[in-house]
Amino acid sequence: MIGQRVVFYLKTASISIMLIIMFSLLAKADMESENINHGRGTSEDPYLVPKASSSIKIDAVLDEEAWKKALLLEIATEVWPLENKPAPVKTELLLTYDENNLYAAFRAYDPEPDKVRGRLRDHDSLGSDDWVGLILDTFNDGRRNMQFLVTALGVQTDGIGSPSGEDYRWDGIWMSAGKITDYGFAVEVAIPFSTLRFQKKEGPQVWGLDAVRRYSREHRHHIGLFPRDRNNNCYMCQAVKIKDFEGAKPGRNIEINPTLTGVQTDTRADFPTGDLRKDRQEADFGITSRLGLTPSISLSMTVNPDFSQVEADALQLDINEPFALYYQEKRPFYTEGQHYFDTRFRVVYTRTMREPVWGLKLTGEEKGNSFGAYVVRDELTNLIFPGSQSSDSTSLDLRSTAMIARYNRDIWENSSVGFLVTNREGEEYFNRVYGVDANFRIAPKDRINFQWMGSNTR
Repeated sequence: MIGQRVVFYLKTASISIMLIIMFSLLAKADMESENINHGRGTSEDPYLVPKASSSIKIDAVLDEEAWKKALLLEIATEVWPLENKPAPVKTELLLTYDENNLYAAFRAYDPEPDKVRGRLRDHDSLGSDDWVGLILDTFNDGRRNMQFLVTALGVQTDGIGSPSGEDYRWDGIWMSAGKITDYGFAVEVAIPFSTLRFQKKEGPQVWGLDAVRRYSREHRHHIGLFPRDRNNNCYMCQAVKIKDFEGAKPGRNIEINPTLTGVQTDTRADFPTGDLRKDRQEADFGITSRLGLTPSISLSMTVNPDFSQVEADALQLDINEPFALYYQEKRPFYTEGQHYFDTRFRVVYTRTMREPVWGLKLTGEEKGNSFGAYVVRDELTNLIFPGSQSSDSTSLDLRSTAMIARYNRDIWENSSVGFLVTNREGEEYFNRVYGVDANFRIAPKDRINFQWMGSNTR
């Protein structure tokens, strides 16, 4: 009887010790992370993004309390070059928000951290680096998205996506940091709600989401948050759904960008040995501003905009080039809402407006209607003469006024129809272009794109 009691006491003690160890391990795990995912990421049951429980510093060190309680998702599907296969590396996405910002953090694990590719480079330049990013469909309609990509060292790329492709001319105001770690690399992002465009509504928001990673080794692997159905030509219609951001308000912000440029030219009176003398000295002042009339409609104004207010033009060789070179637009006045003017044909090329004196521009979208219009007064008139074998160009010392108007209406499920009119007119000169375009999604895997344009020139 005594021996039985001893065995019983020993068994009880062993069970108690095991329970203590188990609860200790659970408590330790809970201290390390309290991430609990609510929802399934579908339209009927979106993932719930919790509100941040603490402030967050954007430094790529994920040590804030807010990250322990954030939504945790794994970016686990390789979508290229392999077709919807398990990702070769593990990537975690954390999401939270506060009154002013959407916060995202990435833990990009790598079996060989010393091979992570990260370089300091220009904005909107990913190169062959390792990077991660957010794709947001803030209107939850599957038509357009906003892209925020960050390299392993925190270099930003941002743009607008649509059924016609990606446009990286748009530059948003947001913060990012990247850091190579002993497990791979970490990225931290804060996107102000004033940078995003989304519907203004009471209560929670529902957005479409994809999170992506490029893993570059012998091959370039593109990894996403969900499998891609190649028989479905609507990318963001397949996106994961996230919910909340209650109280978030799209910004009606005012942006003011002043510029001051100076030029001084010195020449030698007695070349090549004479002294340098000042030949020309000029100072040029300009200003560009943007006013949010509503959360989704903006008015932009500019006086004497200058190309140098963002960055210098990239060098291009013009030797043996039969056609006019294409230069990407970087002036904020023209890049704001530029995707509203895009069509299958490149009808609007704002770089021909060489020396604008002033300009006004209105862009926005509301309840399935998107529109844009602007008028610009230019000191010079640049002309391009196209041909089948080559093109030529010239500049006329002729003031001209350019006006452009574009309207697009979303119809049915992920289809649209639009109209575009451009007019540039000066003394004894005008050029007018007009047309209609449509994008019909007749089946999940079939689309019909149509565009007709006409022109009249004197």
